[in-house]
Amino acid sequence: MSSSERPALERPLLIALYGGAGIFVLVEMLALAVPDFGVVAAATSVLMFVVGTVAMAVGLVLAAQLSRYKLISVADIFLLQQGVSTQQRIRMLGTLAVEVIVGLGAAIADPTGGVVFGVLAPMHALGFIGLWAVTCGEFADLDDEL
Repeated sequence: MSSSERPALERPLLIALYGGAGIFVLVEMLALAVPDFGVVAAATSVLMFVVGTVAMAVGLVLAAQLSRYKLISVADIFLLQQGVSTQQRIRMLGTLAVEVIVGLGAAIADPTGGVVFGVLAPMHALGFIGLWAVTCGEFADLDDEL
């Protein structure tokens, strides 16, 4: 599929995914360096969790509608098992891995500061990966597989 044929939501969803991860990493690192920044880190992590949860809920509703005529599974949505190029899968799941590693690493480095809320942030990547998969992924028709 050429870039001109891609759904209109692809670019904003990818910007939200990669941009959110970048902001999260920056805020967590600042909070580790400047302990007074911990409140901002906690607020950022909670906000990312809430936004990711909403994105996931929207993605699941859209997936339920899509499953009426497309063959789609939970692994296809959140682990990108089909309907996406290998390069895109690596980038998107790599973003999730970065959020998990930074969140856990910061929490281990400072278990009493605001960075401990960073363990909630990977919900952001998971939610946007699912929403992207449902809106931009390619799935086989249900009739083709039966």
